[in-house]
Amino acid sequence: MTATAQPPRASVLMLTYNHAAFVEEALRSVFAQRCDFPFEIVLGDDASTDGTLAKAHDLQRERPDLVRVLPAERNLGIAANFMRTLEACRGEYVAMLEGDDYWTDETKLQRQVDQLARDRTLALSACRTKNRRFWAPVEARYSLADLLRRYLFHTSSLVFRKSAADRFAPDSGVRALDTLLIAHLAARGDCGFIDREMSFYRRHAGGAWSGQEMARQVADTQAATDALSRTFDGRRDVELFDRELWIYRMMLEPDLARPVLRQWRERRMLARPLLTRTLRHRPLGSLASLGSLLLWPARAGLARARLRLGLRTRLAGWRAALKRGA
Repeated sequence: MTATAQPPRASVLMLTYNHAAFVEEALRSVFAQRCDFPFEIVLGDDASTDGTLAKAHDLQRERPDLVRVLPAERNLGIAANFMRTLEACRGEYVAMLEGDDYWTDETKLQRQVDQLARDRTLALSACRTKNRRFWAPVEARYSLADLLRRYLFHTSSLVFRKSAADRFAPDSGVRALDTLLIAHLAARGDCGFIDREMSFYRRHAGGAWSGQEMARQVADTQAATDALSRTFDGRRDVELFDRELWIYRMMLEPDLARPVLRQWRERRMLARPLLTRTLRHRPLGSLASLGSLLLWPARAGLARARLRLGLRTRLAGWRAALKRGA
């Protein structure tokens, strides 16, 4: 069932900005949902310049019962675009899906709305996301502390009670809106988990995180930590700086497809936040990470050499097999 004359029980909140190459796949993955309740899609386009809005309008004409498009005369930024789109959502439950991601399971919306309807102590529901590692032991539910320590769930996996987002006022200077939103919701109820892959995270050059240089990722991480520290009056700094340190550790992982020295020059910037931000809250982890940073060129070079040796060994094996076959 989709949207009808009945008010929607759930709203799918979709933010788009220059997603012309992806938005149709995102919308059609919602069209495919099988639900026993009416739902709607509210698409907030942030003044895209690449034809995203035209594609959204084409799909709105195809499914006028389901899609509402909110254009913007000028670029508003993530926070303002999210807030106006959230305000336009009429459902009791709100599902998140950005225009460059998509859902992979036609039962996703039904399963997560059912989970929230069964348990009023849950403020939000999440699932596994394809193309993204899951960073925690599997539990039926996760607390605020769990969600502050790690970035467990991608936005494409989230469904939340709209009432739980009351008084959410994101800092306009923080680009990591999802981090602020999840913390706000989890402070009002636990996060239920469905151990099933039902969404897909697309990594591409224009992505809000994956498409950014490391310096921007570091700045975004710190801005989110500082905003949440203010929100919780410093009471959650242990969890917040644990999360920040965890992100720096991920940044220390080498990309074996890129030159080692170029990556080393990028990663040297991590020394400052490890010494000035996380050391106070996580001294052992920060010092260990500093050691990894100092040894990074040797570790990365060795890993790349092993990769090349492995490729040469496999290639030699394939050649030998071909000769034997000949």
